[in-house]
Amino acid sequence: MAVVEISRIQVRRGQENQTGIPVLAGGEFGWAEDTEHLYIGLRRDEGGSRDANVRILTENDLRNIFQSSSLSVLNTATTYTYRDDTYITTGTIFGIEVQRTVQEKLDGFVSVLDFGAKGNGVDDDTGPIQLAINNLFRKINPIGLTNTEKVLYFPRGVYKISSTIFIPKYTSILGEGIGKTVINQISTGSHFFQTIDGNTSSYVTFPSMATLPYPDYISIEKLTLNHDSTISLGLSFISLDCSTNSMIRDVRFAGNYDFGDATTSTYIGIDIRGNQALTSENVTIDNCQFENVYHGITSAYDTFNHYINNNKFIRLQRGIVFSQQDASVLIGPRFSRIINNKFQNIANQAIFVGTNTSFTATSHVSMNNQFINVGNNGVDDGRTTSTGTEVIAFYSKNNISQDDYFDRLEWHLSKADNTATVYKPLMLGHSSINNAMQSKNITGGTTATVMIWPLTGKQQYLTVKYHIYNTLVGSNYTVDRKGNLDIYIKEGSNPIISFTDNYNYVTNEGPAEWLTPIVDTTNTFVKFKLANIAPAGTGAIFTVTNTAGSSTYNVITIANSGSNYLVGDLITLSGVYLPGASSTLSAYVSVLTVLPSTGNITSISWTGTSSVVLLTTVTTISTSTYVRTGSGIGNTTLSIDYQANLMTT
Repeated sequence: MAVVEISRIQVRRGQENQTGIPVLAGGEFGWAEDTEHLYIGLRRDEGGSRDANVRILTENDLRNIFQSSSLSVLNTATTYTYRDDTYITTGTIFGIEVQRTVQEKLDGFVSVLDFGAKGNGVDDDTGPIQLAINNLFRKINPIGLTNTEKVLYFPRGVYKISSTIFIPKYTSILGEGIGKTVINQISTGSHFFQTIDGNTSSYVTFPSMATLPYPDYISIEKLTLNHDSTISLGLSFISLDCSTNSMIRDVRFAGNYDFGDATTSTYIGIDIRGNQALTSENVTIDNCQFENVYHGITSAYDTFNHYINNNKFIRLQRGIVFSQQDASVLIGPRFSRIINNKFQNIANQAIFVGTNTSFTATSHVSMNNQFINVGNNGVDDGRTTSTGTEVIAFYSKNNISQDDYFDRLEWHLSKADNTATVYKPLMLGHSSINNAMQSKNITGGTTATVMIWPLTGKQQYLTVKYHIYNTLVGSNYTVDRKGNLDIYIKEGSNPIISFTDNYNYVTNEGPAEWLTPIVDTTNTFVKFKLANIAPAGTGAIFTVTNTAGSSTYNVITIANSGSNYLVGDLITLSGVYLPGASSTLSAYVSVLTVLPSTGNITSISWTGTSSVVLLTTVTTISTSTYVRTGSGIGNTTLSIDYQANLMTT
C-alpha cells in the first residue's frame, strides 16, 4: 500500500453514550472513553468505498465477544447480517437486511471441539463426543432446546475413543475426509458407533417397536475408523440397529485381519440389524473402503432394500454376508443392490447369501462388480488350491449376477488344459450369472479350449452367444460365424453333458467346428474346444488356357471344385505341368469363396507367368499335379468372443 501522507495521528475523545460518535475525517481516530470503543474515519473523497466510522476491535472486544456483558456491543446477543450493507433480498421485498444474533450465527456450525474433544490422538475423546451427540441429537439437556440436530463436524485430527459411541435418530457426523479425520478405537470389546432409541437418558441399544423414536436418518461421512487390536468376532465398527433411510459414505474401515487366517478374530465393518417387526431399510453404503476386516458388511435379520455401491473390499475373509440368524428371523435380508464395487483378495466368497427356513426368494442383485483373487483361501493369486471356494454363493432363491467381471473366468481359460488344476465355480446355490464375457484366439492348425466351466454337482444351464471370426487386411471377415450354444449339465458326480449349437454363417467359413465337450470329474470341470483346422483341401482340378502369341496364361478355370478348402488358400500350379513354360515358372490360384458346409471352391483369382507359346493350348491339371503352399484362415489366427449366461439350481 502506498503511503500518501502522514502529518499527524489525531485522536478525538468523548463519551459515546452521551454525545455519540461524531463524523470522523478520513484516517482520524475517535476514542469513546465510556464504552472503550475505538473508531477510524473512512471517506469516499479520500478513496474510501463509503462514508463511515469503522469500528476497530480491541482487547476488550476479544475478551467479551462470547460473553453477555452489557459493556460489550459485540456479545452473542448482537445482531449479525450477512454481507452487511449489501442489502440482500428476502422473498419479494427488496432492500431488507436479515438479522440474527451472533449466538445464532455461531450455533449454525457445530464442531466436536466445542464440547471438549481434542483430536490429538492422545487424550480420550469418548466423553466429549458422546456429550456432543447427546446435546445435539438426544435432547436430554436441562433446558430442553429443540431444533438442535446440526451436522456434528470433526475437524482433521485423530480422535481416540475407549468405548461405544451411541447415536440416536438424525445423528449426522461429518469429517474432513478419509485419512484426515481418524477415529481410533482402543477398546477390544466395543463398537465404534451403535444406534439407539431416542430422547431419554435410559436409552435402548437394540430398539423395539415400543421404544420411540427409532434411530432413522443416520449419516456418517468422510472419515477413517481404525482399530488395530484383535477382538471377539461379532463386534462391528458400526452397528446399525433398526435404522431406516441411513447413509454411510466416504468412510474407511481399517482393521487388523490377517488375510487368509480363518482363526483371526476381528471386527466386521457394518452390521445391519433388525428386531423382528422393527427392521432396517433403505441403508445406503457408498464409496467406502473395507480393508483388513473380517467381513465387510453383514446382516442376519429381516432387513430390506440396501444399496451397496462404489465400495472397495480388500483383504477380507468375506465381503458381504447376508443370512438368517435363527428361527425368529423369518427370511433374512432381501432386495439389496450391490453395484460397481471392487472385491480384491477375499479369502472366501465376495458375496454370501445363506438359506432361509421359509424358502423365500431374497432377490439380491450383483451388478457391474469386479471380483479379483476371490475364493482362493487367502493365497494371493492362489487359484490352484483345492481348498478354495466359489466367488459368489446364492443359497436362497431368485438372486442374480449381472454384467459382473470375474478374473477367475480368465484364469480358468488360461489354465484350461492343465489337468492338475482344481477348478472352482464362479457361483454356487440358486444362482444366475448374466453376460459373463470372454475372448480367445486360436492359432492356425491348432485346437484350443475356448470355454471351461467348473462343475457344481447341481444342474447347470448354460447359454452362450458367440462370434467366431477372422479378419483379413481391412475390415472384411473371411469367417463370420454367429450362434447360440445351449448346454445342459446334469447333476451328480459324473454328469451327462448335452448341448446344441444353433448358428448361421454370415460369410464364408471352412471346417472350424465346435467339438464334443470334455468332462473331467476328478478336477470338476467341463470344457469346450474350438479347432482352427489346417488346410486339407483335396480334389480340385483346374483348366489352364494360353492363347497363341500371348506371353502369360490368361485363363484358369475350375474343372472340379474339390472339398475342404478354405478362403484364402493359395494353390501353386507348378510350371512343369504348364504348356510351353519353363519348369521354374508357375501359376498361382487364390481361393476367393467356398461353400461353407463342404469347402468346395466356388471362385478363384490367379496370376500367370511368362512363357512362349505359339498355339492355343488347354491343359487340365489334377490335384496330384499341384503344390499347395501357404493357406487362408487355416494358418492365421481365429478369434472367438462370447457372452455366457449360467443358471445353477
